[in-house]
Amino acid sequence: MLLSSCSLDIFKETTEPEAPVETTEATETVPTTEASVIPSETEPPIEGAPEYLDTLPIIDYALLFLEMEYDDSETYTGRATYDMNGDNTIDDIRIEVNEPAMNLNVLINGVSKSLTIDYVTVAFLIDIDRGDDYIDLFVQDSGPSDDPVSHIFRYDGTSITHLGDILGSLRCNRQGQIISGVGYSWYTLPVMVYSWVEIVSGSILYQTVERDTYIGQTFGFRREIGNNYGSWMEETTTIPAYDASPFGPAATNIIVPAGYEFTILDVSEFEIGTSPNWYYIQLEDGRTGVFYYMKGD
Repeated sequence: MLLSSCSLDIFKETTEPEAPVETTEATETVPTTEASVIPSETEPPIEGAPEYLDTLPIIDYALLFLEMEYDDSETYTGRATYDMNGDNTIDDIRIEVNEPAMNLNVLINGVSKSLTIDYVTVAFLIDIDRGDDYIDLFVQDSGPSDDPVSHIFRYDGTSITHLGDILGSLRCNRQGQIISGVGYSWYTLPVMVYSWVEIVSGSILYQTVERDTYIGQTFGFRREIGNNYGSWMEETTTIPAYDASPFGPAATNIIVPAGYEFTILDVSEFEIGTSPNWYYIQLEDGRTGVFYYMKGD
């Protein structure tokens, strides 16, 4: 049975991102002070960028999910019917997944398009393009090591086009702005969004803020840093190289409690579609150091 479309007026808090591997290397705890003030979660960090709390998992905007039929645990099909190109004709939509062969085959009205995949998790139709009236097919893939990717397909009435892929777990708002888990710093309060995606007239467009956008601004830590969840705070007066990826514990690590304030002094360089690897910060007690966490590849 096909699922009904989701209401776009319902906003709710969703499950937090999956916690990375824990570490117990941190050695010193920063004392909590009564002067700590957590910035407002609803305060917009930067004009133009989507706000984290104004987004939902993109799957919540699905118009229709493909109904999966399993031949066995590794080969299956998904089916739905819908007018994808606005010609008032219902289209027959089908995907065939063969995980041993790492193959995804998309068929719409007998026209096919194939793609290499890893582990397909769900497929759905969504009206996400801000420049036209097409309904696109999103096929979400968990990736080879839980590095999610969304494959996006469009049918124009005669052919299927693979518009491209978007990496990471995706959230979206009603303005069509999509943020990926690799494009923002979830551990900060409020969340710092560094890059986002928009689909306009069939093109996937990446928007990125300047590297120094948040320098000088004050944030709080959403949860304890330096003891769990793959996050670290290393006390130091040395700024890392801008292309450094200093993931992992160090002898100079300290533990910082949730809600503790800090001011950003510098951040690493980052590519379009991602966010910085490290943040050089000053804690509210005056000490400086590098905050970083395991974001994946």
